[in-house]
Amino acid sequence: MIIGYFILSFIGLVFLVTGITMLYWKLSLVLKSNIIKRQNKIFTIIRFYHLEKEPDLLENPELQQLGSWEYSPEGHYWKGYAKISKEALRAKLMTDYQLSPAQVIVTVPEEMKMASAQCFDADKRAWDKIILSHKKS
Repeated sequence: MIIGYFILSFIGLVFLVTGITMLYWKLSLVLKSNIIKRQNKIFTIIRFYHLEKEPDLLENPELQQLGSWEYSPEGHYWKGYAKISKEALRAKLMTDYQLSPAQVIVTVPEEMKMASAQCFDADKRAWDKIILSHKKS
């Protein structure tokens, strides 16, 4: 009888832990997609370099159709939500304003966060290997 209760509680615990884990995993996916994309628009930052006068993106009606933009004077950059990828937006800016690749940089901050997290994970694994090799010797 006691063994039966133990088995039932163990099975219940396994399903409960699995269910909670799946719930947190789904919630993290929803939160990540909400941060990166909002209504199929991607938060994007545009910086111009080596220009006498920065172009005004608000005066270009084609760019207004591709996203909503606002200028940040303290940081000298444009920010907003783009409807296209950063590569397509960069190519569009280069052709519209006759810019070289070094004059315009388009970044998506969330991609940078994920990349740094992946680098941190790779660094941690490398350090773990080094520590384990020193413990063996």
